[in-house]
Amino acid sequence: MKLTPKMFRWIPSALVGLTIATLGAASARAQFILNTFDSAAELTAPDNDWNGGSATIAWDGAVDAGGGGSPGSMHVLVPYQNNGPGWQEAQVGRNIPWNNGNYLSLANYINIEFDVKVDVANSYPTISGDWSMARIIVQQWGWTPLSSITITNSTGWQHYSASLSGVSTLAHLLVNFHAGDNTHYPTNQISYWVDNIKLTAPPLPPPTVAISKSTMSSGLSFTPGTSGQYQRSLVYPGLVGSAFGWYGAGQPVSYSFTITNFPTANDFSIQTFLIPNAHLRGGTANNNTSPDWGSTNGTFFTITANGTNPATNWSVQVQTKTNMVTDGSNPNLSVMQFNYDQLPLGKWTLRFDNNTDFTVIAPNGFTTNASLPPDVASLVSGNSVGDTSLTPFIGTMPRTTDHIGKSVVMSRIQITGVSTPVDDTFSTGELDTNSTWNVLADYPAGVFVTPTDLLYTLSWNTPNDQGYQSLDVASSLTGSWQSLLPSSQWQLLNATTPFRRALIKKSDLQAALGNTDAVFFRLAKRVFTKLQILLPGETAAPGTATGKTGTPTAQQAGVPFDVIVRAVDANWYPITSVTDQISLSSAEASFTWTTFPLNMVNGVANFTALDAVSFGAAGSFTIMASDLTDPTKTADTSSSVTVNP
Repeated sequence: MKLTPKMFRWIPSALVGLTIATLGAASARAQFILNTFDSAAELTAPDNDWNGGSATIAWDGAVDAGGGGSPGSMHVLVPYQNNGPGWQEAQVGRNIPWNNGNYLSLANYINIEFDVKVDVANSYPTISGDWSMARIIVQQWGWTPLSSITITNSTGWQHYSASLSGVSTLAHLLVNFHAGDNTHYPTNQISYWVDNIKLTAPPLPPPTVAISKSTMSSGLSFTPGTSGQYQRSLVYPGLVGSAFGWYGAGQPVSYSFTITNFPTANDFSIQTFLIPNAHLRGGTANNNTSPDWGSTNGTFFTITANGTNPATNWSVQVQTKTNMVTDGSNPNLSVMQFNYDQLPLGKWTLRFDNNTDFTVIAPNGFTTNASLPPDVASLVSGNSVGDTSLTPFIGTMPRTTDHIGKSVVMSRIQITGVSTPVDDTFSTGELDTNSTWNVLADYPAGVFVTPTDLLYTLSWNTPNDQGYQSLDVASSLTGSWQSLLPSSQWQLLNATTPFRRALIKKSDLQAALGNTDAVFFRLAKRVFTKLQILLPGETAAPGTATGKTGTPTAQQAGVPFDVIVRAVDANWYPITSVTDQISLSSAEASFTWTTFPLNMVNGVANFTALDAVSFGAAGSFTIMASDLTDPTKTADTSSSVTVNP
């Protein structure tokens, strides 16, 4: 399609495309790790208890195939005899702990795997020049030998993988080394290292992705996103102790919020809690999210979808709780209740006209009033203890798990008649948590300001993260693809049936694509392929030719400096799941560093001045970063750095 320059506009749905991209290997389910031999305890712990049988086994902390947290493997010496043709074997085994009174089920796994390496210095090859054969034997009610491999690699690790087809449970595991036909029999002992015994599951199906033109208005969005039907999503202004109380104000005090989006979901509730600071328990008092449930006294203003038709049936209530000293209690007095026969969109106000009298004003202009009993007003305002400062909490509660992930948007919140008034229209695109608001929520990420230029909502189901790290965008299926939103900007919603949501802004699309008639989105699973080394003065720039910008800052001979090594994909995008061990080197003989090796954390190895990375001589030098855990990952050589005397 030939594109002509024009202003970016709403893109017709026919020209919006979705795709799932795995930039490397397929999505795999979580593995069940049986042994990585990170410590000697893995051979003797009660739930492992390896038995060598006719073989001799020992833990070796100096040899490792990678994949575990610490170096280590199981060393196995098989005492083969020079008996000519004939079957010989050794079985190294362990018990598998019971799972809730049953053998370990293999229903969710398709293969069993391990890595094996020959200890050539302490071994003799078979008459065929190889190192005999290996397989797994699964013991349930009977013994099930799985497929065998011939061990041919004399220099490195060899991978074994066998199908679990037809095997349902695992009670005892045997690693079986064997040999013995006319052209394939041993001449003497053979020793091996064994590592990374695990069960693997089939690849996960790609997530189902959907896109829709956004109907969310700009404003403060409350989206419950964790488990629990009674989870709170609340904001409160300023710090506890600010003057937001009505009692003794000498003028009307109003608490108002304007609703622009509300789900037609039965029992969903908007809530305002006015809690005197002297009686505040829960909430900000001990960092849980239930100031209403935990506090001794308070006033509750709630709007709740009522019945089977939430579009036309809403219950509006003002309630109080007094002298509820037990932690965890509901209101014990209903002061006002009425039904509202339309969606609660628009401005709602709870106004205290004096110490006891209050008025509720609905969006359609309906007004009603009532009074608090004087003793109740004194308790719920804090006047009874001489402290009338209170904290207003404003937000939502789903009330059923079906409503998790559904959003309410407020375009404005106002508190008037107090010495520290609040009037926020959330027009800056960010929630001001520095001076105006605090968030109190079971899922804090669900409380955010929706952008004023929001175009699309993209969502996808996710039984787990599956490794998707980037949302990419292009003007055609052939690319070029530009990273739009990293995973840090995705929202994980609904812990019961998880899905993620990304909010697509006009400004984001303009920055990535310029002017276009079409847009295609893809979820990108980025695969670790190489390392990237960054020196002081350089900044990562994923998606560019070199993957970085800037020029290395000149260093001083003998003075340590920082070096960052990142795990990246082929296009320099970070891979945050990597924990590999990283080594540094240089062709310059005066190069030194003291920490060896350094494990990555979240895909990054930070060599600091404490690691004494330095050059001892002046000149222009480079540094190489290598992956010790997986040498197949491409090493990276840094830009040249000038070292002054």
